Amino acid sequence: MKIGILTFEKKHGRRKGTIGSSIIRGEWLASHWSEAELFTEGKKYDAIIFQKAYWDKYLDDYDGIKILDLCDPDWMSNGLNVIELSQKVDAVICGSEGIYELLKKILKVPVYYIPDRVDLNFFSNPKKHFGKAMTVAWFGYYHNAKDALPYVMPVLAQHNLKLVVISENQWEVSMDYGVQIENRMFSWATLKYDLQAADIILNPQSMNYRFKFKSQNKTLISWACGLPIATTDVELEHFLDPDNRNKDIAKRRKEIISKWDVKISVKEFKKVIDDICKAKKK
Repeated sequence: MKIGILTFEKKHGRRKGTIGSSIIRGEWLASHWSEAELFTEGKKYDAIIFQKAYWDKYLDDYDGIKILDLCDPDWMSNGLNVIELSQKVDAVICGSEGIYELLKKILKVPVYYIPDRVDLNFFSNPKKHFGKAMTVAWFGYYHNAKDALPYVMPVLAQHNLKLVVISENQWEVSMDYGVQIENRMFSWATLKYDLQAADIILNPQSMNYRFKFKSQNKTLISWACGLPIATTDVELEHFLDPDNRNKDIAKRRKEIISKWDVKISVKEFKKVIDDICKAKKK
């Protein structure tokens, strides 16, 4: 069986390697799945995974196995009619528990939960920690930085920590409390090295309603790089100590290998296709 993964990046003509979900749920998946590849126009596929690719006409015309892979609640802001679109596919796969818990109640097609995972080939050589933490980092979209980071500045100042912000735009704050701030442009090619310039990754929890639909890919990427996650000031203070950081990462590395390796996702996607094939034979 030949499987094509049609990513958001491909569907919308974005520059290769610029869309996170297309890398996490497209490239990394295909690189460990011998039967699958990133979608190429004109090729014959037995099954197509539409990764955040809402292509109504092609869904109508294509007669093979069709799977919709959802990683964002686009029905909340982008006008996606997820119920109508689901009627054109054989199954829907959700990238977060929040999306899964909602859609399994309202869709009539089979709904599965396959979380984001990481390609351990991409994140080799996790960081080793020495000495008191000096630098913390935050990475993500600029608009999220504006919401989350101003509130953590007093705590960073208290512990004399430098902040590295990795995003698509320069982040500035009117009240920096004397914290040294370095902006780095987000790039998947340099992300691992940019993160490892820090000792701790900040991931303060958002009160935005959409947060319940988010995956934990930022946490998994940080762990894979050898960096602990601080979501509160208590956790931040705990990870100032290098022994605490190394202990946490040793534990997280085992968890990454046992639960969050993208090879596990390949097996789960295969199971969805097998389920569809069995259903079609009945």
